[in-house]
Amino acid sequence: MSLKDHFQPKSKERFFDEFIDMIENYGFGSMLKSDQDALLYHLLAKHITPGVIKNRHSWVEMLRVKPSRLNGVQELASVKFNLVKDDSFNWLLVSRQLDGHPPEVQDLTSGKVIVYIDDAHIYRFLEWFLNEQGSSPEYVLNKTQLVLKYDLYLLILEKINDKVGLDVEKLKKKLKEDKSSKKITKTYNSAGDLLKDVKERMKETTIKEGTKELLAYASTAVITYAKKKLE
Repeated sequence: MSLKDHFQPKSKERFFDEFIDMIENYGFGSMLKSDQDALLYHLLAKHITPGVIKNRHSWVEMLRVKPSRLNGVQELASVKFNLVKDDSFNWLLVSRQLDGHPPEVQDLTSGKVIVYIDDAHIYRFLEWFLNEQGSSPEYVLNKTQLVLKYDLYLLILEKINDKVGLDVEKLKKKLKEDKSSKKITKTYNSAGDLLKDVKERMKETTIKEGTKELLAYASTAVITYAKKKLE
């Protein structure tokens, strides 16, 4: 599949229009080569059809760059062209990320989950958001991972619900039976109801394997609205 096949027709037009605007604003010929690369990556990441790029390896293959080089391009694109602020655009990016990479339970005892991050801007944005809440992720050597406590992960879901909105039709159905002592048979009329119930469940039970299934299930809902928004 060629690069142009990764775009929807309208996305190609938006990509070209924004590229022209950027040239007029920055003067493409006067930009450093690193800034040019960062600009092109920024526009590609913004306008490529959601879901086409599955992971960092997909970017490496498509752009034909080394993984270490991709890191630098992503970080510069974030600093130069993406503002870190609490808005719907950034939460839309987070929602796509969670859909493509549902979190995994790292430590059942302490209640920690691993969120996988493919883009340096999303990592930077979530790091900023958590710091604004007076908290922070657990730092690890792998910069594609954020280790969070359950309550912080749920806070992120709440922000997506608030800033982007969730289509919760699938979540209105009964959740699968988990492996703990209680069964989950409740239906949900809103994303807020789901988040409230998950919080209550965590207060009432110890962290078990069933919680992992519940978190993964909840995280897959966040992309539905995003896909419809970009069609």
